[in-house]
Amino acid sequence: MNLGHMRMASMRALLSISLVATIGGSLFGLAPVAQADESSMVGSVAIPGGASGVAVVGNVVAVTSSAPPSVSIIDAATLTVRSTTALPLVPTEVLLSPAGTVAYVLANDPSAGINESAQYGIYAVDVATGALLRSANGKTCGGSTTLSDLAISPNGSRLNVVARCGSNVEIWAIDPTTLAVGDTALLLYGFLSGLGNPIGSLASFNDRTLTMAYVQVFKCPDMDGCPQPDVIVSVSGESATAVNSGPVQTGMALVRDPADDTVLALTSASRWMEFNRLPALQSLVRFDPTTGAQLGSIPGLGSNVVNLQLDSSKRLLYGIRSSGKSMVVVDLAAGSVLGELRVNAAAGFAVGNGRVYVAQGSGLGVVDPSKTLAPAVAQSVKVKIRPAGKGKVQATITWKAPAARGSTAVTGYRVEAISQNPASDQQGTDKNEGLRSQQSCSTRKTTCVVTLKRVATDDDLFPAMYTVAVTAINAVGPGAANEVSVQAR
Repeated sequence: MNLGHMRMASMRALLSISLVATIGGSLFGLAPVAQADESSMVGSVAIPGGASGVAVVGNVVAVTSSAPPSVSIIDAATLTVRSTTALPLVPTEVLLSPAGTVAYVLANDPSAGINESAQYGIYAVDVATGALLRSANGKTCGGSTTLSDLAISPNGSRLNVVARCGSNVEIWAIDPTTLAVGDTALLLYGFLSGLGNPIGSLASFNDRTLTMAYVQVFKCPDMDGCPQPDVIVSVSGESATAVNSGPVQTGMALVRDPADDTVLALTSASRWMEFNRLPALQSLVRFDPTTGAQLGSIPGLGSNVVNLQLDSSKRLLYGIRSSGKSMVVVDLAAGSVLGELRVNAAAGFAVGNGRVYVAQGSGLGVVDPSKTLAPAVAQSVKVKIRPAGKGKVQATITWKAPAARGSTAVTGYRVEAISQNPASDQQGTDKNEGLRSQQSCSTRKTTCVVTLKRVATDDDLFPAMYTVAVTAINAVGPGAANEVSVQAR
């Protein structure tokens, strides 16, 4: 029996009845988090062409724009533009030196051909004058070369970027003074070899940098298999060492915590059930950067958190969700989730001095989250499905209040439920092709009963699915949804 047949057999045995809890995401488009709450905006700065990237250190904010390509330096105290510097290529990322004196901009040339060398640029801009101090481009590592995930060491002595060179990936160490590329560390030599393919942000230290990585090998030992990514890699000079790998599943984002020089990471953002990739309940995990040992965790982040940014001045961590329309806020000092910030930050954001700076189509938006937090996710959502006769089922949904109410008291809950045949979804392009029925209710209680159409299917691999999403609401608005799916024949 081959691997595929073994996996299908195990699925038939395990999926007769299974309960899958997924928080904060929306597998079937249920209960989306609301659009940005304009009442949370405390200021804005108009930038021609809009903003595409943001960085902040102290009272200095650097904002990039793609039309025309440029970087603007903004005074955070007065929200006025100090200078705007034209760039030769379209900027993709920006960061500031630890002292806030130099803005480093990463750019890629979208018009360059696959075999052309000048496909990226790295620029250094003087914050005080707006002068373009230096630039570098042209180094390749074989064919098409694109750079991403720009990071800088705490002492400002080294820039790090991820260089993607066809099927291979390197981490480049760059001298901030000359922008010359120094040591490189090749992490992925091919599709089936190497320590792993770096993804997400880098956590930079003075002597090394850490990256999340996954090995591109199909490996699903069971229904909860295919953990991605599965290793934390430490890179120093031309050497790369795995400092953490299983059984702890780690996620896409890494952040260095300057308070104790540890690393904050997300647990896996998704897990696999055969061909269905489901959002996973995530926690914030603290690691020792040398040994990879887990030092503690904070649960209750929800799901679909894909990137982290730390406001070290307030000890607050912000985790942006994949939708870009909200972020979970974590108090590191208290070790708990504070609530959900409803801000449209799909284009990019940065945090500092208790504020969130958001890239928008019109320019820079400034958000004060202290009084504008929606509730955290509802807890312990459970679903019981019972026959209701005449081709229907009754879904009884219960839950517990969120661990954090947000800025104001929880005023109620919104519950949405659907019945669906996932086998139909696998055969077509419309995610709602197998939708049978959809019901909702609003309540102040922590229970709700809805009636749905029964789904009958003989497909053991893709059984009937009943999904509910519970969203807590306060005066600010709805938080992120806690979604639970019951799969049964």
